[in-house]
Amino acid sequence: MPIDDSLAKLTERARQQARDTGSLADEIVASSISDTADDACLLAISIR
Repeated sequence: MPIDDSLAKLTERARQQARDTGSLADEIVASSISDTADDACLLAISIR
């Protein structure tokens, strides 16, 4: 999947309401496709 498509999907998901930052991060990771050839990580920050 092209990076632009991936970023668009991530942006759309991040705009949706979540119970908390940890839950949102868990949902994003659970819905991602595992690719051991890709060096990717997710950093979730909650600003109050």
